[in-house]
Amino acid sequence: MRVLLVYPNVRGMNMLPPAIALFSTLLKAQGHSVCLFDSTDYPNPEVFFDSDKEKEKNLNARPFDDALLRKSFVEEDVFDAFIRIVDDFQPELMALSVTEDMYPIGMDLLKRTADRRIPTIMGGVFPTFAPDKVIANAEVDMVCVGEGEHVLTTLCDRMENGKSYDDIPGLWVKERDGRVKQEREARIHELRGLIAEGEKGADRRQEMSTRGSRRRKTTEEGEKAKAHAEGRACNTTVY
Repeated sequence: MRVLLVYPNVRGMNMLPPAIALFSTLLKAQGHSVCLFDSTDYPNPEVFFDSDKEKEKNLNARPFDDALLRKSFVEEDVFDAFIRIVDDFQPELMALSVTEDMYPIGMDLLKRTADRRIPTIMGGVFPTFAPDKVIANAEVDMVCVGEGEHVLTTLCDRMENGKSYDDIPGLWVKERDGRVKQEREARIHELRGLIAEGEKGADRRQEMSTRGSRRRKTTEEGEKAKAHAEGRACNTTVY
């Protein structure tokens, strides 16, 4: 089946997800057709925030010339680009991986293609800690709670074969009547050796720039999502 992986990133944000490369590799290994829409190089109408330059301004990083990074920027409306990819690829499933700052962008993208009625699953740190908030959106059909490798591959196989998928561990599924069937979080699977060399994704510069912040980033996003679920303001609870 055709699966569109969507990474609704803020423009220029250097936090590249290894999960996207992993999902692509696993799905292709099972015979599925995979396409990626990554908004990192597109202007985001919702927010103007240059994380790298903010780090420089706040003395978290040395001054640098970002001209090379900007060479990949695409001056096209991100929504127009997304709609074009969806219409060209005709996905049978759209899968989004989001953190809290990416969540509004992801929802705005989905609203632009809601009339296509494409099944949609959203996972990542934010949906894992606030699944009830995420699945309450009309544009979201399923939420992955926890690790997504087994969830996504099993979901695609069952959808392709016309089988029921509402009992997959870690998957929340919205029924036709609006009720949500919640399965307990999936167990963690052994992932060693699953990523092919050609699918590793991020270059050395990106790896080095994010290595020191990965643990803190994950902790912060978890706390922010928890705060959302409890109805509190995220930024004030973390900082």
